[in-house]
Amino acid sequence: MQQTVNGTATNYTLDLATGLTQVLADTAKVYVYGNGRIAQQGLTTEYFLTDALGSVQQLTDAAGNVTLAQSYEPFGETLSSAGSGSTVWQFAGEARDASGLTFLRSRYLNTATGRFFNRDPWAGPSVSQ
Repeated sequence: MQQTVNGTATNYTLDLATGLTQVLADTAKVYVYGNGRIAQQGLTTEYFLTDALGSVQQLTDAAGNVTLAQSYEPFGETLSSAGSGSTVWQFAGEARDASGLTFLRSRYLNTATGRFFNRDPWAGPSVSQ
C-alpha cells in the first residue's frame, strides 16, 4: 500500500491476516510484534513502552536508555515530547502522519479538536423489527 501526504509517498507492508491490520514495515522502519508492537528497526532498534491504552509513552534503545518521552491530552494531542527518538506511532498506538493527523485505518482523527474529518463508513448492523 502507498500513502501520499504533502507530496511525500510512504510505502507500507501490511499484515492483513490479523484482527486489525498491522503495519509490518514502512519506507523507513520495520516493526517487530509479539502480543503488540514491541520495537521498530531502522538504523538502530528502539523499543516501545506504552500505557494501558497503547499510547507510546517512551522509546528506549537496546541499552535501555530513553530516547523519546511523550505524554498526551485526553483526545490524543501531544502534551509534551522530549528526546532524540522518533516514531509515527503515538496516541492509542496509532500512526500520526506528516499531516499531523492520526490515521485510524479508515479515517483521520484531528487530536487537537477530538473530531474525525468524516463519518465512519460502517453504518453498523442492520436492525430488523
